[in-house]
Amino acid sequence: MILDASNRPYARIFLAGAMICMGMCVLLVTLYHLQVGRGEEYTSKVREQSTRQILLPPARGLIYDRWGIPLAELRPSIDVDLYLIEIKSEYLKRHRKLPYMTNQVRKRGVLQAVKEVDIVRVVDEQIAPLKQILGTKLDYDPSALVLHQRIRENVPFQLKSDLSFDEISQLVERISVVHGVHITPRPVRSYSYGATACHILGYVGKPEEAKVLDRDGKKIELETVGKDGIESLMDDDLQGNPGFRTVEVNNYGNIQRLVEHRNPSLGDSIYLSIDLRVQQIVERVMACVGRGACVVQDVKTGDILAMVSVPNFDPNTVVTKEGWKDISKNEAHPLLNRALSPYAPGSIYKIVVALAALKHNTVDSRFSTSCGGGMWIADRFRKCWSFDKGGCGTQDLIGGIKRSCNVYFYTVGIRTGLQHVSDMSRDLGLGEPQEIPLPHPSNGLVPSLDYWKKTYPKDRFSNGHMANVSIGQGVVAISPLQAVNIPATVANGGISYYPRLIKEIRDSDGNLVREEPVRERARLQVPPEKMEWVRKGMEAVVGEGGTGRRAAVEGYKVAGKTGSAQFPTRIRGRQVKDTRTWFNSYAPADEPRYAICMMVEGGVSGGSTCAPLVSEIYTQIFNLERSSGAYQLAYMQPVRGHFDGVQEIVEEAPNAVQGIAVPMPAELQNDSPTEANDDNTPAPAAQPVMPVPAGKPLPGRGNR
Repeated sequence: MILDASNRPYARIFLAGAMICMGMCVLLVTLYHLQVGRGEEYTSKVREQSTRQILLPPARGLIYDRWGIPLAELRPSIDVDLYLIEIKSEYLKRHRKLPYMTNQVRKRGVLQAVKEVDIVRVVDEQIAPLKQILGTKLDYDPSALVLHQRIRENVPFQLKSDLSFDEISQLVERISVVHGVHITPRPVRSYSYGATACHILGYVGKPEEAKVLDRDGKKIELETVGKDGIESLMDDDLQGNPGFRTVEVNNYGNIQRLVEHRNPSLGDSIYLSIDLRVQQIVERVMACVGRGACVVQDVKTGDILAMVSVPNFDPNTVVTKEGWKDISKNEAHPLLNRALSPYAPGSIYKIVVALAALKHNTVDSRFSTSCGGGMWIADRFRKCWSFDKGGCGTQDLIGGIKRSCNVYFYTVGIRTGLQHVSDMSRDLGLGEPQEIPLPHPSNGLVPSLDYWKKTYPKDRFSNGHMANVSIGQGVVAISPLQAVNIPATVANGGISYYPRLIKEIRDSDGNLVREEPVRERARLQVPPEKMEWVRKGMEAVVGEGGTGRRAAVEGYKVAGKTGSAQFPTRIRGRQVKDTRTWFNSYAPADEPRYAICMMVEGGVSGGSTCAPLVSEIYTQIFNLERSSGAYQLAYMQPVRGHFDGVQEIVEEAPNAVQGIAVPMPAELQNDSPTEANDDNTPAPAAQPVMPVPAGKPLPGRGNR
């Protein structure tokens, strides 16, 4: 329909009005959606822009021994803290702008130029009134402050810790006029007994880079983290929930008021399987050792009752500049946990060979060998340790264990075969993951046929190689933590347990969070009557004429096995023969409760170095049982360690430059460790199993 010409102006006005009304409706709907529908969203954004949250570090949970005695607890520390957001806000209020500088920052492995606030300049100006009072006592590391601003600005920076009463008194008069600087009470980690169990506990310190903990969906930036041991591996459990201070700021970033304050909470506490009394008994006995390790295990559960490595350190002081410098200069490596480190086991491995042979019926109680000091294997004469003493004589299984006869175990190992010995080793946890909550536990190495084919494809595994494996040498390597499971499993009748270090975890209210169960690794399937032969052999080791007779304890029967292996080691620029001596044992032999493995570097032999120390440990443990648990605990000082006892291989030529050693003699260049003498008593004369061919001379003395 065509509008009349006279009505056209009114139509235009109507259309224009309609369009305006439609636009206003759209505008009203949009305004309603933004202001009402999304009102909470924008209100939240404005609130976030006008507030700043400053995190307050949480208190770490405690670490206890099995009886609830605190090993790692908390003590109060009065600190001077810098709140960088507040300090920059106050500086901005005074100067209207912040100073900037360009720093080289590594991001994803690439150095980049980044413009940052010159926080050192800002802080120095702000704390100047306080430095007039305490002077150099408020000095700090500028690089640490720059790093703190870069990775965790909303966490307080500790300017000074552990203020004395006099210092607090002087500061409290002036602290109120210096914005962003607060005197703060803070719970800090304290290790109640010094160096006791330091390799188990570890220590705490500031993270090298920002570490964020995801707690109930919230990202928490941490100020202090575990650096080693339980502190490191269980850090998430030990960390409590941080508190916070929420402050309101204006458009210039100046703080207007405190909006909210919440105190931090305590983290979960961990109860270890360690018995603090046994731990200190072992540490006091091991204090005379230069380098070594000792593990005490409950044979019925696999619980680790003590784990000691020397030298050690005091976790209270290791994080200080002086403490870290002292440890860094110690060539004996106090931070190394030798209880978790792999070593050639020597003759203690013979028990594994015996168990494999008994399981697969390759020997019985009547099987015996005649040892005249060695035997020919694959056109090579392999010595027994008793070569210079005329040999071990005729030995059966019990006698072979008692005398630690190489000839007997060469023969048994070859008859049994590598795969059976390897399988038995893995049932005992040798060469396998330990699944213990400590950093870097070694799996060790126990070769199998598959391993040998893959690693040495051009070298067929021969009887000669098997002879080395049979006496715990060649490529075999296990840690003291693994080795202690050998006597523990023999003692309990054949049940191999995973080592248990943590018993349970409880929250700050004492409620059970998690309990770690006792776990079986394997059952050896060695008949009880055959297992008894091994037990009798180990008891004979500590009896009259045995290699470990010095481990005897009055009133108790002890069973054990000695071992030693020499390994070329470079110490202070010189090549030396470092004898690693072992003693593996359990007691009381008639009702076993404890298994002990001791390894000492730089020793003489398992029987002369380790056995007397193990005897002292058992004696004190049994005395502890008789005295109804009374024991005087003490704050233990760290053991520095030493290299006494090693035998030098290389000597400098008369005109040689100081510190440069003459190359090692060719006859000593052997990648395989050699076993040292396990006994000092004469052996009965006997003939070798395989006579020396006519016209072929016996080899020279060489290494034993």
